[in-house]
Amino acid sequence: MKRYLVCCLIALLSISPAAVCAQDRADNNPAAEKGISRDKDDQQAMYLSSQVLFTNKLGKLGLFGIGYYHAIARFVRTGGKLHLAVKDMGDASSQKLGLNVTYDLGVQLPLAIGKARLTPYVTPDLGITYFFNDDRWTMLNYGMFAGIELSIPAGESSFIIGADYNLQGISKLGRRNSASFSEGPIHGVGAHIGLAF
Repeated sequence: MKRYLVCCLIALLSISPAAVCAQDRADNNPAAEKGISRDKDDQQAMYLSSQVLFTNKLGKLGLFGIGYYHAIARFVRTGGKLHLAVKDMGDASSQKLGLNVTYDLGVQLPLAIGKARLTPYVTPDLGITYFFNDDRWTMLNYGMFAGIELSIPAGESSFIIGADYNLQGISKLGRRNSASFSEGPIHGVGAHIGLAF
């Protein structure tokens, strides 16, 4: 009986350090991380953004420019975009150019997949679009984005690529010689690519 107990004790002592070392290696190895990301890297990002909205009164509306976001406590996502706006995109005879400025504030859920991160997000937004044409179209846009972003480590930063669905309402702000209108909901799609740090 004593010999059996001694053998069991030796076996336990020889296995435990190996298990502890393996757990330490897993804790220190980002590739072993799964589930909600605890990594505090990639809290902000700069990216190129493109969106296409399919409207009835403005034709196909394209937005192309740059964006920025900042993560607060990992789960809050805030930022903004500065876009070149193209009204009646695809129709050269009536195409007009303008500027769009949008502010976003929403939530995200960063999920670790080894060293990479997959982040679904929902960000309500509010913005203003101004077109440079005779009618002086100035519009208030409001709605939300729902998308997903993949982040891949690249040195001290991360390469990000994402896609989203865009649901917007558009209200024309009052101007002389131009009747006001509202249009919504407007559906669209977007994509972005950039660097997180």
